[in-house]
Amino acid sequence: MATKVGSFVKNPKEPYVGLCIVLEVDGSKVRTWSERGRYDVDETRSQLVEVSPDAAIFSGAEVRLRGAYANYQRRKSLRAYTSIMSKGTDARQCADYRGAAKLFTAALEIEPDSYEALSARAYCNRMAHSHTEAMEDYTRLIHEGSASDDNFLERALCWEALGRLDEACADAEASLSINKTKAQACDLLARVYQKISGIHERKAQQHEKRAREIRNPEGNLGPLFE
Repeated sequence: MATKVGSFVKNPKEPYVGLCIVLEVDGSKVRTWSERGRYDVDETRSQLVEVSPDAAIFSGAEVRLRGAYANYQRRKSLRAYTSIMSKGTDARQCADYRGAAKLFTAALEIEPDSYEALSARAYCNRMAHSHTEAMEDYTRLIHEGSASDDNFLERALCWEALGRLDEACADAEASLSINKTKAQACDLLARVYQKISGIHERKAQQHEKRAREIRNPEGNLGPLFE
């Protein structure tokens, strides 16, 4: 019998041969939860019989069994999530940022709303120079209720690395508006404004050179402005 997780069965090992729900299938073993509230494992599945929920002996057994199934699956997911988060933290501490980011992604597949995993992945992506991915993670963190000074600053660093200097300034200013003693935000602003001023200076020089070429196509020196 191809027993499926979540299906209802009769398990002869249950003294009342009452309704059970399949919690887990592992090779030849099937773990069930009975309407009397106990686990049982059938090694061969040979005596398990799939039945409809109305085969229950006790009133309300179907609802209780579905609840037990949901709780069991939830506990399994939490154990897997905790294990993966621990491995990701170890990888991050060893500066294996790409490997850690993959592990935190796996954790998010189990717990999509985990800000802990999302924040950890964002940091690891930035440290691995995956700035676009890190920026997207920090944007989600900011928009979904974690608009902290640290997240704005981290996203500002991503913007800077991507050459988006105006956005970097805006996020650094946002970080400072939340925490006026955020020295790192001041450092970033000073650095970015120096870059912007350098760009403006180079552009000014380019335009000045072009103006001279337009007015003096032969290369003769003359007044810049008429």
